[in-house]
Amino acid sequence: MHFEKITKKSGTLEYSFRFRDPQTKKLKRLARDLTPRMNTDEEANEFCQKWNAREDAARVRGQERLAWQRKFYNFENLLSIYSEHMKRQAPNSWKNSVFFMRHYVLDFYLNKMNVPNLELWHRYYLDFTEWLIKDATLVRQTEKQTHISYGSKNHCIRSLNTFLRYMKLKNQINHFSPCPSFKSHLLNTRGADDLVSEDEYNTIYNELTQLNEEVADFYCLLYHSGMRLNEMRGLSLADVFPGKIPMENINNELERFGFSTYGHIALTSQPVNDHLGTLRNSDGHVERKPLKTRKAMTSKEGRLIPINDKMAFNTLVKLYKKAEQDFQEKKHGPNRSDYLFFDTVTKNKISFTLKSVYDKFHWRYKSPHCLRHTRATYLVGKTLNPILARLILGHTKNETTARYIHLHEDVIRRAKNVAPEQASAMEFVR
Repeated sequence: MHFEKITKKSGTLEYSFRFRDPQTKKLKRLARDLTPRMNTDEEANEFCQKWNAREDAARVRGQERLAWQRKFYNFENLLSIYSEHMKRQAPNSWKNSVFFMRHYVLDFYLNKMNVPNLELWHRYYLDFTEWLIKDATLVRQTEKQTHISYGSKNHCIRSLNTFLRYMKLKNQINHFSPCPSFKSHLLNTRGADDLVSEDEYNTIYNELTQLNEEVADFYCLLYHSGMRLNEMRGLSLADVFPGKIPMENINNELERFGFSTYGHIALTSQPVNDHLGTLRNSDGHVERKPLKTRKAMTSKEGRLIPINDKMAFNTLVKLYKKAEQDFQEKKHGPNRSDYLFFDTVTKNKISFTLKSVYDKFHWRYKSPHCLRHTRATYLVGKTLNPILARLILGHTKNETTARYIHLHEDVIRRAKNVAPEQASAMEFVR
């Protein structure tokens, strides 16, 4: 760790601290709420020395645990073999699976329970799930000791099951029985309070246009397309087209419910996120991977997204013309998919800007992903056709889209339960 001195506009001096994350090996800034107030360089230097001593001690303990593990199984080698297997089986999500396996499953069985025998792991399934509930915390934010969500707990269990299933195939164990997951009602599902109403959207959008036009355009397209955040970050010249989508049955269904289609997005890939905010390699190329739950970057594995809002389409046209000009000048080479519409929008940038707007109005913050849930609920409610919504949003399971049917019904129930004094104040508009 080292410290930096920052002189604020008011003239006051402020200390900040940067440290190297032991997992990612990347430099990170210590969170503001964890940064102590310092008045001198000596105090800041003493804080850094204590931090480094604590990290060195943790590193030594980790090395001792690793040496102990290798006396029984070479778990590093098994994890490496498992990683190669998961790359083939789940090219989009294999890193997450290996991450949960390394930092939660192995940590529990080898360090917490001292059970290096894979044949015995099934005996401790109950202990594992109880540990996930009571003690498992975020690995990437060790200083905050925040408990992981039930969704992450199920990711841990899924990683455990896939690992043991693969060990059975590799004849490392003789028997495999899956560890039960947490029930769906415990997962962090979105409710009606997480939807963004049209009035709320207009207020947020208008405020964003005053702060950052690029973030405002990003927010607008998320709201009207239902795309995932990383998919929108990778939107390029190769993805946007005027007119209706080339699927007559979907066009007919949209027109039947009064949707006008101004253009469409043909999505077959998303960018590889390097966790630093940049999507381009040194040569300007954007590395890509298949869409979520897809295994290939082909039209068969892609999806078509109609743009039914005139303002959203005009926003796309504006961004298209700007990227087209860069393409004509060949700023990033000959590949149209390397010309992004949102080259400088990072996840942190949009979250920070959006939170500042919600804080201004003292509203409960709703993440960019809430816009996808809003679009899904709107599509299901307007068309009463979950299959149509599933095709546009790219869901692979009917259960996922079915959640939005119940969410739409919840919204309708809330709208009907108007207080009597509010109902009596309703007047006809002449």
